[in-house]
Amino acid sequence: MPEIIPEDQVEATWAEVGAWPPSKALKEMNRVTSSQPAVAAYVMARTDSLSQDARELAVYMLLVVFRIFEKHCGPLRRIEVKTVERLERASIMDEVDDADDVTQPFVTASIEDCVFDSGDDGIHLTPKDQESLFLAMQVVIEAFSTAAD
Repeated sequence: MPEIIPEDQVEATWAEVGAWPPSKALKEMNRVTSSQPAVAAYVMARTDSLSQDARELAVYMLLVVFRIFEKHCGPLRRIEVKTVERLERASIMDEVDDADDVTQPFVTASIEDCVFDSGDDGIHLTPKDQESLFLAMQVVIEAFSTAAD
């Protein structure tokens, strides 16, 4: 596992990605899906039944989290489908609620803020959307943590 990514680096990356023009964000998202197809497919499948706002937020968060890990750890190893499936099973069994129990507390806290405070940005999420998004992004964080070893 990589060392804990500092809070200021997490916040700076959210600001960086948020300032990208749509063309750069699309280019970077294509890079994420080509370098981490199993993780991207997992996020798309896990959020397929959610609202449009939730699906769009999931893609955005995937891009931000990928960028956070890439900036801190360098290029990430490609994650296999079986790894994502194992991490999802572990996540469902553990239902991690405490940031002290996660491998990247500042990344997790930023996801929690994004998901549960999204109404402030005009994004409307149901409680099901919020729970599903948070659990999916926990799997993403754990997957990228394993890819950074």
